[in-house]
Amino acid sequence: MKLSATLAADRSATIALDCDGVLLDYATAYGAAWQRAFGEHPTLQDAHAYWPMDRWGVPRLAGEELQRLRAVFDEEFWSTIPSVAGSVEACQILESHGYQLVCVTALEPQFASARFKNLADLGFPIAQVITTGNDASVRSPKAAALAALKPVAFVDDYAPYLAGVDDSIHKALIVRDPVGSPNTGVALKHSHSQHADLLGFARWWIERSSIRPAYEPDDDPLTEDQIAALTKDVQAHFPRGKLLQRVGLFDDDSSRRRT
Repeated sequence: MKLSATLAADRSATIALDCDGVLLDYATAYGAAWQRAFGEHPTLQDAHAYWPMDRWGVPRLAGEELQRLRAVFDEEFWSTIPSVAGSVEACQILESHGYQLVCVTALEPQFASARFKNLADLGFPIAQVITTGNDASVRSPKAAALAALKPVAFVDDYAPYLAGVDDSIHKALIVRDPVGSPNTGVALKHSHSQHADLLGFARWWIERSSIRPAYEPDDDPLTEDQIAALTKDVQAHFPRGKLLQRVGLFDDDSSRRRT
């Protein structure tokens, strides 16, 4: 693995992944950051809250207190966030099926190395980290990077970041933590599929991708192998009915009459 701004050699086998909330548990790390800044760990208020402030029940800060909190979002913070449950396994599944995984994160570029180290230390098979910043004033801040990367799929847990991403890329939304979630209503129209977590996406994607015909259409007569493959597909996937009644075209006597 290496940190690189270059694009994957085989783009058709690349899956792009958001980081916070998909790979890494930013909400848990936020509680630890609050403790570093103010000396006391906040009490969990709602484990199903989407936003960290709501999860920990902490106030919105301003002025000196806000600067004090921001100061602890440093190299140490961005290199020590724990993984989301099942996310390492999900990445291992995707990699084992031939996909190159690229992390596309709305983080400031100066923390790209810390983010890559964090992922590598946790055992994620991530080939690249691309940082985009988080200016979403017009469209997703990740849209340009994804347009250049051209992955087959992009997974994020924030529906607005799917807006403006090319529809040729499969856009999968992780619909975690429903309380206060922005992933509702018209925002869902930006996604092609929705999943509880990355592991759910990985299993669904591999199963979906594995359903491929064992034959290809052409203008020539079917070979014996193609006929066998067709028969196997029909037996495996087509519904089977029950014969209720058999009716002949002629009565018994006429069916035996010769002319």
